[in-house]
Amino acid sequence: MTAGPSLDPAGEAAWLRFKQHLAWCDQFALVFLFSDQPAVIDLLRGRLAAIYRARITGLAIPLPNTPEELLTGLLPRLLDPPQYQQALNAPVWLDLTRPPPDLSSEQRAAWREAGLEFLARLNE
Repeated sequence: MTAGPSLDPAGEAAWLRFKQHLAWCDQFALVFLFSDQPAVIDLLRGRLAAIYRARITGLAIPLPNTPEELLTGLLPRLLDPPQYQQALNAPVWLDLTRPPPDLSSEQRAAWREAGLEFLARLNE
């Protein structure tokens, strides 16, 4: 059996600080994670999913299929979530770095533009 990806000691320390920060949040936290290592992102998402799997909320991981769905479907749901999600402080993991596979370069460019517009509108 092979071991999956792991973090170096500095990465583990950062993970523990991040996890503690989330534990201290009362209602809302907006976290941006930047990494050029997809395996590290997957590892952190898996760890968060395991934490929230034990809670009633779970970790929502929406996967929009189109740039339009990202902007007209997901963004409004994040800005004004359903009451039950608000009551549970349900976490959402959104990865804007990886569009759906098998896209043309033009479609990838549209995803990048939609991601930038998403962040700008979220900042409003």
